[in-house]
Amino acid sequence: MRRRLQIEDLRTCLSYDSEVKRFLNLSERCLIHKNQVQIIDRSYPLSLSPELKEKIKQKLCEIRRRRWHRPYFRFENEWGTIKKVRVR
Repeated sequence: MRRRLQIEDLRTCLSYDSEVKRFLNLSERCLIHKNQVQIIDRSYPLSLSPELKEKIKQKLCEIRRRRWHRPYFRFENEWGTIKKVRVR
């Protein structure tokens, strides 16, 4: 059974790329961001290349195997400046 990529999968890949292991180039990251918007606006189908889809699926398998969880950030207003705080 083939699993359709969900917005959480795309967000997890972007986070994993930023936090742990850089495996995406700039154009791939931009494409993933664009596809997140398509999911939100429900304007399917996704415009990811087959190679990028496969790359994402492989990384999702690696992420599950490592039991890595996407970090959660909270933004706090401190004396007029907004500060990003990592919660977990």
